[in-house]
Amino acid sequence: MNKKFTLYYGGFKDEYVVLQVTDEFTKEKAEEFIGFFSRSDQFTKSPDPIVEAVYRIASECLYVGKTGDLSFYGVQNSFENKEGFFMLDGSEGIELLEAEFSEIEVDPNEFYEEGE
Repeated sequence: MNKKFTLYYGGFKDEYVVLQVTDEFTKEKAEEFIGFFSRSDQFTKSPDPIVEAVYRIASECLYVGKTGDLSFYGVQNSFENKEGFFMLDGSEGIELLEAEFSEIEVDPNEFYEEGE
């Protein structure tokens, strides 16, 4: 199995991560990962443990990239020693292929009031 998964941030097509999963990322690995963080029967996105695990990993990639203002390589490298997670270089059956984050900064001082 070679399958790609894409998660978009907040529906914006310019902020996303793409992960690829191979046969090395087994159902058992996925269940172990899910169980590390919560009960393994608590699925939020899919009853398939592989899909659920990939969704949670992709979500963490987005979180790490957005909050840390990291590039693709920064996100990938941040998972090398991240407790409970897999390295995202493909060595464990899951690889981060793309990570894109908007460079548009929101100025908190831009505040507009309309009407009376």
